[in-house]
Amino acid sequence: MPGLAAPKKFRAQLSGKNEVPRVRSPAKGDLKLTVSGNEISYELNVKRITSPTAANIHRGRKGETGPPVAGLFGGPTKTGPFSGILDQGVITEKSLLGDLQGRSVADLVRLIKSGEAYVNILTETYPAGEIRGQIK
Repeated sequence: MPGLAAPKKFRAQLSGKNEVPRVRSPAKGDLKLTVSGNEISYELNVKRITSPTAANIHRGRKGETGPPVAGLFGGPTKTGPFSGILDQGVITEKSLLGDLQGRSVADLVRLIKSGEAYVNILTETYPAGEIRGQIK
């Protein structure tokens, strides 16, 4: 339809080598984001991760750590080894955290476009993060 913008898509490939500091882990992950209007739909897939406890989008460039700005997976903890869809849903302005709380989804999209957003999955073994990937 004329006048409607096509949804914008972003993706992140997660691994332990992207963590700061680096983590030796067999786990991998893939985050797919689709921006449509004031919402971002997402699907977070993982392979060979053990006991994930949380997943968030954080503010930070590659090699930097930063605060969470949007919640994804918040539990309950999946015990033992897990592969498959860890979480899927929709990010709205109510999902935004930290310095983005009370702001718009467009502010999160600007962070992503500027290379300042990454996704991090926390586990029982690595509570600061086992796998991470920059969102592009």
